[in-house]
Amino acid sequence: MSHCLARYRIFAIFLTMLFTINSAQADFAAGAQAYDAGDYTTAFTEWQVAAKSGDLAAMVAIADLYRRGTGRNPNAVKAFHWYQQAAKAGDAVAQMNLGEMYLNGWGVRSNRPRAWVWFDRAASQGRSWARDQRMSLEKMMSSAQLATARKLRRIEKERN
Repeated sequence: MSHCLARYRIFAIFLTMLFTINSAQADFAAGAQAYDAGDYTTAFTEWQVAAKSGDLAAMVAIADLYRRGTGRNPNAVKAFHWYQQAAKAGDAVAQMNLGEMYLNGWGVRSNRPRAWVWFDRAASQGRSWARDQRMSLEKMMSSAQLATARKLRRIEKERN
């Protein structure tokens, strides 16, 4: 009896995950459709639901709305928050944007070593723009800043 109960629980968890993923994808698609129609309030609402369910594309989309001030007041701090969530989860676009925010001090204090780390993470996923940004940034950094950036990246890699 307990073996059947265990199987049922695993099946129930699987179904919950399946419907959660499909729900998040549906929310993102609905948000994209609203965005394309110029209904930025609905797009934000749909993407927020998807983002809270772990949809990385929705996190990036919300960050973009905040960063550009599309359909709401610009808010670099909130944009930074959403890019950071997606970037930490591995989204290369969010990593590039986070690097840019650190580089320019948008929503966060300017920090060249941290910008370098995020550009490097995106570059390691094959993003040539991020690689080019990292290389340009290296020319602007002091040797101490570059050493700090490389140390941060090495520590990060060891943790993963």
